[in-house]
Amino acid sequence: MNGRYWTAERDRVLSAQWNAGKSASEIGKVLNCSRNSVISRARRIGLAGRPSPIVRRDAAKEPQPALIPRVAIVSDAPSAVPSLPAPSPAPPITSVRTCAYPMWPADKSRKIRTSWEFCGAPVASVSYCETHADICTPNWRRAVQSAA
Repeated sequence: MNGRYWTAERDRVLSAQWNAGKSASEIGKVLNCSRNSVISRARRIGLAGRPSPIVRRDAAKEPQPALIPRVAIVSDAPSAVPSLPAPSPAPPITSVRTCAYPMWPADKSRKIRTSWEFCGAPVASVSYCETHADICTPNWRRAVQSAA
């Protein structure tokens, strides 16, 4: 062979067997190549495609009837699920910068937060006061900031 796998002679054999209706696997055995390479070459040289031999389940089924639209049922009966109190909105942003570290309320038995409470200590230019910045900032970042 001269380095090209698909020679004109191999293309002629492929075309003849493809047009004779042989499967790609059968042609691959004759040409000593894979089924996928036969299919790829057939596409590249422009041979007619074939329908898939695989029958899809949903294509074999009868078409389903149109779905019946759901209707919302409105009842005057009270809901069985108790409503939770709405959380209070976040505090307004002011021009005075304060620490934004969230604080849990003193009553830790409450599982649902109904209000937002923050540290509120004055800060110069960052989001947290010095105490909470130490808690929130990773050690490697503190080392970089102190070195700068």
